[in-house]
Amino acid sequence: MTIFEQLSNPNITLNDTEKKIVDYILQNYDHLGTIKSISDELFMSPNTIVRLCKKLGYTGFSELKYTILQNQSQQNIDPSNNYDIKEVFDYTLSINSLDKIRLAAKTIFDCNQLVIFSLGLSHIVALDLLKKLVHLNKVVFAPDDRDCCKLYANNLQEGQVAMILSLSGNTDIMKNITYTAKAKDIPIVTLTGWGQNSVATLGDVNLFAFYNKLSVNNYDVSSRLGLYILTELIFQEYLKLYYRNEE
Repeated sequence: MTIFEQLSNPNITLNDTEKKIVDYILQNYDHLGTIKSISDELFMSPNTIVRLCKKLGYTGFSELKYTILQNQSQQNIDPSNNYDIKEVFDYTLSINSLDKIRLAAKTIFDCNQLVIFSLGLSHIVALDLLKKLVHLNKVVFAPDDRDCCKLYANNLQEGQVAMILSLSGNTDIMKNITYTAKAKDIPIVTLTGWGQNSVATLGDVNLFAFYNKLSVNNYDVSSRLGLYILTELIFQEYLKLYYRNEE
């Protein structure tokens, strides 16, 4: 959902201060600065801006700004432009805490079996993590099509952890799998693209990847680099737990 769609929500009423912030955002849509630079320019506290962001349905200014960046990339994508790997890396690190990454690793380490649910290009990321964890004697499954994903989800049981890898976090199959895992009281670790999505709202440990949406001939070819970064960070923390346990 874009900020324009949020602002058109008839259930949201803005006061004069909030309207001033919105006007500034719309006028500087293409080059938003930091929350401090905006608050200084508007002569108001950063908390005022944060409260507006939450009123609009975002977790804070970072998510609102990321959504704007994502909307720009979707509307103005030029495949001939160089892909900025550093941007993906920096943004992905900035929107995830080390504590959350460690919690994801600990959740996986403590379970008997890990089931990674993913489809399309995200499944390649899942297989990479699977092979690394298997070398450390962790039992891991990664069903590779929609029917298998549904089957594994329906058979989830105590002692297992469900990991959901989905950039959009809003596909019907991934939402249904997450609902099923939640209903079974199975711990859920989600890795999704940054922004509001159904999968992350149901997860117990939620990590987010920065990405630029790209499609070619109506086929999603968006980079999964952000997901790779997250799975690698999780694996590195998992390794620490593994070796600590071996001592």
